[in-house]
Parts: sequence; C-alpha cells; structure tokens
Amino acid sequence: MSLTQKVETPSITYEQPIGLYIDGKWVKGKEGKMFETINPTNEKPILSVHEAGPDGEHTISLHATIKPD
Repeated sequence: MSLTQKVETPSITYEQPIGLYIDGKWVKGKEGKMFETINPTNEKPILSVHEAGPDGEHTISLHATIKPD
C-alpha cells in the first residue's frame, strides 16, 4: 500500500501523504487502522489516512523527539 494518494481538485492534482510522519519518515500505523477525512463544505469523504494507535506511534514519536544527535 502506498503512503500517498492522488487528490484531484478543480485547479490542481497532487499526491497527498496519508501516513504518519515520525522521525523524518512517512510510516503506516502499527495497528493498520485508517480513518476518513471529511470535506466540511459538503460532508463527503476526501480520503483515508493512517491512524496512530494508543501505544506504538505515540511512544516512537516521543522517543524520536528526544534522541541525541
């Protein structure tokens, strides 16, 4: 599964990251769960993105911010 998804708007087309940005890299959620983002103007789904789990990603992200250089 790719960590980007093509998004087309009336004016542009681009690749939207759908992963979690942790320690300078785009990664999938450990639990494999995803959730839909909703367009607030028409309440239609835009795309699904990876969801951070309660244990894994938060801990990895925290450790990435405090690691020594």
